[in-house]
Amino acid sequence: MRNYFLFAVALIVLSCTKKPNESIDNKLKTYSINNTSESVIPWNSLIQEIKFIPLETTPNSLVSEVDHLIIDNGNIYIQNFHNQVLQFSEDGKFKGQIGRKGRGPEEYLNVMDFQIRNNYVLILDSKSIRKYDTYGNYISKLTWGKAEDIQLYANRFCYFNDNKYYLWNSSLDGTPAEQDCYLLHQVTDGKITKSLLPTQFSGMANHRFYSMPNGNYHIRPTQYDNTVYELSADTLIKAYQIDFGENNVQIAKLKKGYSSEISDYNFDYINENKKWSRVHYYFAENKQFLFFNFTSFQKENDLSWALVNKETHKTYVTQKLLIDDVLPVSMIGTDLKTDQIIGIVTPQDILKALKRNANLFDNLILSKEDLAMLNQLKETDNVVLAKVRFK
Repeated sequence: MRNYFLFAVALIVLSCTKKPNESIDNKLKTYSINNTSESVIPWNSLIQEIKFIPLETTPNSLVSEVDHLIIDNGNIYIQNFHNQVLQFSEDGKFKGQIGRKGRGPEEYLNVMDFQIRNNYVLILDSKSIRKYDTYGNYISKLTWGKAEDIQLYANRFCYFNDNKYYLWNSSLDGTPAEQDCYLLHQVTDGKITKSLLPTQFSGMANHRFYSMPNGNYHIRPTQYDNTVYELSADTLIKAYQIDFGENNVQIAKLKKGYSSEISDYNFDYINENKKWSRVHYYFAENKQFLFFNFTSFQKENDLSWALVNKETHKTYVTQKLLIDDVLPVSMIGTDLKTDQIIGIVTPQDILKALKRNANLFDNLILSKEDLAMLNQLKETDNVVLAKVRFK
């Protein structure tokens, strides 16, 4: 069904020019972001379809916020903030919980991250990975030995098979060390065999890995490095980079401006114009588009959203991602099967938006059942998924 949405928020059409500097690899595919252009188009002209899916609310399936989301074989898997991985059907019906918290051999202490591969659900709890089938039945536990001179606290991971997976290191404290530490560690046959992505900065706790149709993973940009990497079972390569032009962070100058006395950075050092931009938390990608938010700083932090057409390199930016200027949406993932980008809308925001605009959904081509569902939501209900297809 084709849904037509009236989005009042306008987006800035950005030029694709870039200013070379030390932060940019001129041989790498580049998508340029210029947040100063004046040309404006309406957001609804980019949207082909949006479908809302409410997640069923039960005492065992409470989802007020989503930390991580994966759609696989039609099922929706949600990592909430209660150390749970919950499974829903494609229409949002609750199917059950994968594993459970505890100290037993089949249980995990915390859900740091989860992945789905080859019809298995894998849950990381920082020191081990628990492996379950898609019905929640426990299969096995994966562990890795300590490596000399490596301080490792894994909070994200990606999995190829039981004998080969990668761990993301979150043990860095954010201060520039005298020598490089490594963000990514390869585990082969239960041993750390390779360390990759040297850095002198914190790795941050954001979700890093997202699956690609070819079976590899992309690694979203790290702090102050706007490069997206592609990871296969045995190789790591640079896939492309985000270029903010004169607002790119210049790492050498950033380290020069670090103050150990206050454990912070003087951002006046980061480039000549004393402005900076970097990719922030959310990052989604399908065959045609990149969709992410980014922070720009001059006098204060300013969060924006960018949509990039990977074929034409045309880029659009908005300060707010709203339906009819009143309903916020957060984009957090991709459905590889349908190639839709997945967003989250809270029932509280829907109800507030309807109070401000009672005719909010009048311009949407929705079934009577969908309209009734959106108008009958309660504040205590679970979040609603928004599956978005861009033109």
